Amino acid sequence: EGAKEYWKLYEKNLPVFKYAAPLTFQRVCFNCHGEIKNFKPPACISISLAASPFLEELDRNYYRLVWASILITILVFFTLFWLIKYLVLNPLNKFIVAAQEIEKGNFNIRVKIKTKDEWKTLSTCFNEMLDSLAKHQEMLEEKVKEATEELYQAYSELKKTEKFRSDFFSNITHELKTPVTAIRGVLELIERKGKAENKHLEIIKKNTEKLSKMIKDLLDYSKIESGQIELLKEENNINEAIEDAIFLVSPLSQQKNIKIVLENGKDLWAPFDYEKIQQVISNLLTNAIKFSPENGKIIIRTKENEKEIVVSVEDFGPGIPPEEKDKVFQKFYRVSKDKREGIGLGLAICKGIIEAHGGRIWVADPPGHSGCIFSFSIPKGEQDGRKKEK
Repeated sequence: EGAKEYWKLYEKNLPVFKYAAPLTFQRVCFNCHGEIKNFKPPACISISLAASPFLEELDRNYYRLVWASILITILVFFTLFWLIKYLVLNPLNKFIVAAQEIEKGNFNIRVKIKTKDEWKTLSTCFNEMLDSLAKHQEMLEEKVKEATEELYQAYSELKKTEKFRSDFFSNITHELKTPVTAIRGVLELIERKGKAENKHLEIIKKNTEKLSKMIKDLLDYSKIESGQIELLKEENNINEAIEDAIFLVSPLSQQKNIKIVLENGKDLWAPFDYEKIQQVISNLLTNAIKFSPENGKIIIRTKENEKEIVVSVEDFGPGIPPEEKDKVFQKFYRVSKDKREGIGLGLAICKGIIEAHGGRIWVADPPGHSGCIFSFSIPKGEQDGRKKEK
């Protein structure tokens, strides 16, 4: 009871394969052999077979089995290698190549895998990531480009500012030095003579006025450039401002016997700062007188439309070279033909005042003769003030 099967190969004389198993009775056997119901035989079934034919056959097939095993092993190895290479290494190499290209900055590379497994899913996600990186790269390059352009513009503006600063100190030093030197020379002359003559006082007065005008121009432009210009707008007649400006510059025009003609004396009303617009007209007339020949003429014209009033000052001087027309309203700029004294702020101040009124100022060539026409516009108010009486 509890015995197990037993087998063994005996090789004493002739190799024999023996098999033994205990003899037992199954329950179904008791149907026919009831007398052995309680029989427990101490016996077993034993089978012996000659092992020589089997061993000889194994000896004959040993080397074949070895070579077959080697071939099967090699076949299995190459099969596994090919599967690993095709299913794992090839897709992985594609990702490695893509990563190396990305490292070089090439975001246009894409991984193409035609299988329908996890590698395909991974390649799709990888390519979507590259698309996103490429978009971010383009955005970054665009921002860098914009930042570079802004930096370059800022650098250019800085250079311009530095040039303006240099020009300013150069111009202001030279222009201030001239009247100061003249005043000092006259004072030294008076000191030596011990008395002051009228012509000496006239020189001092003239140069003092010149200094005062330079300082006033500097202060005015400083306010314009800093945005602190104050306008006292009221409904005014532009022709009255023109007539007052003509009166202010009459001493200059009389010195050269220049006639100033106001055409279209019709009253034109608009909201503007009377003193500031009068200053603009005076500056334009002063420049026109400077460049006009003796016994010449200056024509002032006015006109209006639904939105604005336009004032123009036409002279018969040498004119402005075409390449300098866009520069005449820049601060410290003087036309190449202008050899007269000044710091080059007059037209820049005019431009600042007109633009503060919401208007515009420009220069053009007159038809049929040399010279130039300076024009400016002033927006009209919502109400027509032409009937207003002052």
